[in-house]
Amino acid sequence: MNSGRDFQLVATLRSLGESRYEKENPGIRANLSLVRGSWVLLGTSALLALAPVGRPPRSCDRSASRGSASNPPGFGAGSAGSGGFVPFMLAVSPPNLLNPDFEIGLGNALGATSAYLGLSLVTPPAGTMVAGLPPHIDLDPANLLFFDPVAVSGSGPDAGYATYPLPIPSAPWLAGLPVFGQWAVVDAGAGGIGVAVSDGAQWTLS
Repeated sequence: MNSGRDFQLVATLRSLGESRYEKENPGIRANLSLVRGSWVLLGTSALLALAPVGRPPRSCDRSASRGSASNPPGFGAGSAGSGGFVPFMLAVSPPNLLNPDFEIGLGNALGATSAYLGLSLVTPPAGTMVAGLPPHIDLDPANLLFFDPVAVSGSGPDAGYATYPLPIPSAPWLAGLPVFGQWAVVDAGAGGIGVAVSDGAQWTLS
């Protein structure tokens, strides 16, 4: 992994994020604080302490069509990386309260690199572009739940995969809360700032 490029990716994307969405969602800061607090209650010292795992996500079948029962549809477009392959979200775990096995997966990515999983409670308007990439999460640091690096396993332009475990606590107020997610993969073959991004995914906690 190229730590310099990783740092540049975080700095670039965060600096390009804007807080305009907060005006449309006045309760966003309170919700973010509560969500972070709930995950901290799981025993982590901070949300960033949740460790990614270098193994294939459950139901990580790259031949399965998006929209199948085992691989729900995402939203929006991703952007291609090496070989013209577009990384995609693998959002197969049910987002149920008190689900210790909830995880978010990445597939069809460049292997042996690093990727970043971002989660937020709001998503930019359709058609938004940042540094030539289509963001499906709000990049304002104040509105991000987190934006954390993961080591991508596998090799080749479309064989990379990663899994991020994120247990959901039993907190009744979380029911009905929407969470948006997207992966950004460090990939020099993507051109531009050297990043390929996945489509977006949305979960409604229940």
